[in-house]
Amino acid sequence: MVSVQFPQKLQELLNSSRYEASVRSFADATGKILQDNKLVFFPSFTDHGIEHINNVLQSAVDLVPDDVWEENLLKDADAAILIGSVLLHDIGMHLRKDGFRELIRPGCRFRPVTWFDQEQTDYPRDRPWHELWTDYEREAKRFSDRALGNIIGEEAALEWSFTGLPESPLRWEENHLLIIGEFIRRHHARLAHEVALYGFPGADVNDFSPLTDYLGPLADLIGLAARSHGISLRVCQAYLDDEYPDTLRPLGSAVFYPMALLRVADYMQIDQARAPTVLLQLRNPRSPISQQEWENHQVVLNITDAKAPRCKMIQVSEKLRLATYLQLNELLQGIQHEIDHSSAVLDEVYGHYEKLGKLGLNIRRIDSNLFKPRFQKKLPYVPKRTGFSVDPNLLTLIVEPLYGNEPSVGVRELMQNAVDAVRELHAWCENRDADMNKLQRPELPDAADVLVNFIEQTNGSWILSVQDRGIGMTAETLQNYFLRAGASFRNSPEWSKEFIDDTGTPKITRAGRFGIGAFAVFLLGDSFTLETRHADCGSKSLRLSANKTSGLIEIERQNNPFAIGTKIDVILKRSSIDKLLSRRFGGTLDSTIDADIDLYRWTKPKLHVSITKQNGESLPVRGGRLIPPTTKALPPSWSTVRSDEAKYEIAWTFENDVPILYNGFIVEDPNTWWNNNMRHKSRQAPSLSIIDPQAQLPINIQRYDIAAPLGVAEKIGRDITYSFLAFHLICGPETPLECALKPRIYPLRVNAILENLLHEWHCDFHNAKLESYCTSRHGFTFTDPYLVSKIVESTPIIIGYSSDSPPIEKGLDSLFDQLFRQHDYHIFVNRSRENSMEEYNFIQRLNKGSPAIVSMQKGDRDLESQIRQSKWTSHEVDDYLIFYNINLDDNAQAELSNITHQLARSIQQKESYDLKKPFAFTTSVKALPPQSQTSVLGEIWDECIGQKLIPFDPKERKDLIQSARQHSQLGLHIEKWQEMKRNNSKWATGEWIQQRNMPYYRDLVPHSSPAYKVPKWASFFTNA
Repeated sequence: MVSVQFPQKLQELLNSSRYEASVRSFADATGKILQDNKLVFFPSFTDHGIEHINNVLQSAVDLVPDDVWEENLLKDADAAILIGSVLLHDIGMHLRKDGFRELIRPGCRFRPVTWFDQEQTDYPRDRPWHELWTDYEREAKRFSDRALGNIIGEEAALEWSFTGLPESPLRWEENHLLIIGEFIRRHHARLAHEVALYGFPGADVNDFSPLTDYLGPLADLIGLAARSHGISLRVCQAYLDDEYPDTLRPLGSAVFYPMALLRVADYMQIDQARAPTVLLQLRNPRSPISQQEWENHQVVLNITDAKAPRCKMIQVSEKLRLATYLQLNELLQGIQHEIDHSSAVLDEVYGHYEKLGKLGLNIRRIDSNLFKPRFQKKLPYVPKRTGFSVDPNLLTLIVEPLYGNEPSVGVRELMQNAVDAVRELHAWCENRDADMNKLQRPELPDAADVLVNFIEQTNGSWILSVQDRGIGMTAETLQNYFLRAGASFRNSPEWSKEFIDDTGTPKITRAGRFGIGAFAVFLLGDSFTLETRHADCGSKSLRLSANKTSGLIEIERQNNPFAIGTKIDVILKRSSIDKLLSRRFGGTLDSTIDADIDLYRWTKPKLHVSITKQNGESLPVRGGRLIPPTTKALPPSWSTVRSDEAKYEIAWTFENDVPILYNGFIVEDPNTWWNNNMRHKSRQAPSLSIIDPQAQLPINIQRYDIAAPLGVAEKIGRDITYSFLAFHLICGPETPLECALKPRIYPLRVNAILENLLHEWHCDFHNAKLESYCTSRHGFTFTDPYLVSKIVESTPIIIGYSSDSPPIEKGLDSLFDQLFRQHDYHIFVNRSRENSMEEYNFIQRLNKGSPAIVSMQKGDRDLESQIRQSKWTSHEVDDYLIFYNINLDDNAQAELSNITHQLARSIQQKESYDLKKPFAFTTSVKALPPQSQTSVLGEIWDECIGQKLIPFDPKERKDLIQSARQHSQLGLHIEKWQEMKRNNSKWATGEWIQQRNMPYYRDLVPHSSPAYKVPKWASFFTNA
């Protein structure tokens, strides 16, 4: 069995020493852990077993100059610290499952070392392991695809994500082990120190005693030296100054020397022996980082003394890829940096002393054939890091063309950042149970959270000032994100750790997306000033000024009491002023907002826009209607659709004064989106409010369009159909006469999809926008072919009439009465008083193939009409009535009944009059072919109501509503319409028609109104 071998010179230092037996016993105990070199959490890592320990020890000895040995400058304590630290430096990577579980258990024996448990300069405090793991687990749930791929492999990352560590280790998959391994790798230097003091996690103290049991207080120095290979030597120096003040050789050891030897010796283990090809094939590392590490070791042929004094030559194979060449180049430069750093610290600590000043490294320089031009020329590629890069000037050149030279994009970006900052401060306070009211925040007009103020200067120029009561920015945020185009802070690990919960769900709904940061300002003006104070930065604030050509930007620390939040002032360009203000504000400066500024419509956070004139007078600017930021607070005129795959929800409404909102900001006109994403546009577009906490919805870079279909358009159309059906159950016609003379208009009314055709015929046929019913004496349905074929039991008669005609003479009235008595079902067309459909227009519509008779729902869209080519023949009977023999498709064939001929003979006996002619025809109903697609309305009707009419009888209607409420989706809409009806909502009463200035709807007078004389033939319905 391979055992830990002490190099001869170290053994000689230990001979007859009080430390000899203890160091050997500890090495044997450690060797039992290291001997199998099976790294449970690091299956793809290079050799970290006993062989590696022996190599590091020998390399460390080789780094010691001869005169150090000759003059006996090293003592037994130095040998004990060097051997102990080499044994411990990577021991954390040999942790087993039970050891890891012990480590992260609250109250475990492994606790932060004194001094390291406090915040130090250049070193954050060590926290309890269970807290570290909780934070890391939360971070791992939010790993980007690249970050996860670097740990478990790129292919695995496409199919697997970390959702948490199963309670039982039996359920831990390999990917779970790799995730744990990354956690241990980050903290293994600290763990080495604590193993020296407390033992090995998962091992009984009888099997692996703490090093303190062997070596007493020297164990702390050994642990510190082991920790030092993962932290700065200057941090270790600060620890020693505190623990061993004014002591050059604490406990008899020149402790910085073993530290330096360990750091450089470990770095030098890069030859093939540490990554043999056979192990590479057996272990098959999955992550790109592990693969690269193995490959780096494989191409290093040997490490020898160079011709130059105190220099090592590292020979590298010419058979290496560009990525390996670049990484190996960086690795060798890293070794040189470590040699320089360690030598500098040794000189600072010991250089003033005659003997200890000789404690240096045997090598001071690293050389390699990799650096030689001759080697580089033999490579089959150009050995340079090449990729896309951006000239700093390019950003200012492309910002205007990229964003369409629209200053409103800049205003939107500043608004979004401000609104997001306010939301972040709320979440930040909740995370800490902090009282936001105790924070020093600015007081803004109208109790606003964000103030957008256009300020007129005395010289006629304008400044846009955007100030928020948000979380503010740190210097790091300014440097790394705000001043870097494309670097979104809200995509950073720091942001995720603070504002994403354990399930991976953001705690706030953010509006910002693209990280254009300061560059949005340059759409507005050429220079800006920024002041900011972060909530966690005490009373100090930051200030900077910049213009589009700034090469160096100075971030000033301010001691003035600037309130928490951010304020940006931009001197507007003339072109920006013209676009943003002149159309509404130019000249009179009234307080009506321009569309380019009216960008935000949520009630919270509250945004206030104002204009400040030269004399200091401030004019508040009125925007559009605001809505609550959550679907729970929306009124019943709104409904919510949630996507299955993506975690966003869409609230829709028939209120037409709200555009499409994305997290509170306007992105698109509803009609544009509806027309682009719905195959059939038979109903008006709803307004939408999209709530997308995870920013999954594709938005174009100008933020004025949804860049791709929502994927829930079908759900919206289906949900509208549920609402449509619920409306007619609660607010629908209550008598057959209402169906004929005063149809109830659903707020998302039928589009006039025939407007172009009707314009061609020189008529204004508005009743295409009304609902079309098929009624009986007992109830009604809609003229949907599927519903008619399933529900209507006999031949319906289709009546066309002019509602603004004088009362029909008694003879004709009697004949209509006969028609109604002979037919159980009736379909009416032309209900408009002002814009009647004359017989000629009806014929023309048939010729054009328009759906005058039966509205048909096609596919999976709401209430779409199928265009049908129709052939017709007519039988004109004097001037009173025209009957048509319509030859439609296979679903409905027109036929003339006996009563038609009887009517014709009767009408011929009447005197003619020059009025718009009524017309009528009958059509037989046939079942739809099996291959015919069921309409969405028909499908929902079957699902919720069954094959029956909506009854006119109040009790029967009430029973049907009670039954329909059992359907989850329809039930929600029934509740909404019942609430609106109870509250006399304009949507239930029809008051919205008057508000929208639609005379052709407003003139539809209810049958109960004395202003309208009901035709005698209609009395059939009232008497039925």
